[in-house]
Amino acid sequence: MRSHVGQYVRRARESRKLNRAEVAKAMGRRNINKAMRKIMDVEANGPGEPEFFRRLAEALALDDGELRRRAEQDWREYQAWLDEPVPMYLVVRMIAGFYGKAPLPVEVADDPVAAEEYACELAKRIRCKVCLVVSRKLSVYIEKDGQVSERSRITTSEPNIPYMQIKGRKFLPRLGEA
Repeated sequence: MRSHVGQYVRRARESRKLNRAEVAKAMGRRNINKAMRKIMDVEANGPGEPEFFRRLAEALALDDGELRRRAEQDWREYQAWLDEPVPMYLVVRMIAGFYGKAPLPVEVADDPVAAEEYACELAKRIRCKVCLVVSRKLSVYIEKDGQVSERSRITTSEPNIPYMQIKGRKFLPRLGEA
């Protein structure tokens, strides 16, 4: 999903015929390479860190009204994306820091109640923590003893599921059949 705010930032920078290094210098940044990477991230994904974005908007003299309009558009599209149905699946914590994604059996894959019962039994049987991802908005965390410990509803653009990360890249290896 492309950010409308990010597109506005990129177009403003390009219309002023500035490269990212020149913008970073105009922002008063000392570490130009790091600032250039952050500007690239803003252009691809949207605002990010509030203070960095404020300085970037000032350096490019961005229009507050246009920024608000585009941010609202990004928010509406993000909410619509969250509402799109996705298949339920499990995330199993094999050992601390190592998670894997596993499919649900076909017989429970379309029933959230049956899927949660299955996930609780699986956690108890394999003695591992399990997360049932019901939708992009809701995940159910289950302890090793099969008890539900939390129902996590997404509140930010960060995932509300366990994941692994190497060099900033988030991922989950596929475990096969649960």
